Amino acid sequence: MPLIKPVNSETISLKAKFSKNLHTEMEQYIQWASVMDKEYFLVEAAKYLLKMDKDWKNHKMNQGIVR
Repeated sequence: MPLIKPVNSETISLKAKFSKNLHTEMEQYIQWASVMDKEYFLVEAAKYLLKMDKDWKNHKMNQGIVR
């Protein structure tokens, strides 16, 4: 079952480079999960990482970062 779900919000453009192997696996996941575009996949992957990283959460609390 895919771990990403759609959410709408204001967006900005970003340019990124990926290794060929990572790009291939991302493409395979996107196809497997029936995700309609790469941008959506990348946004959801970033949100998942930020949500799950305990060190980042601790840093945010220590710095008073609200989000």
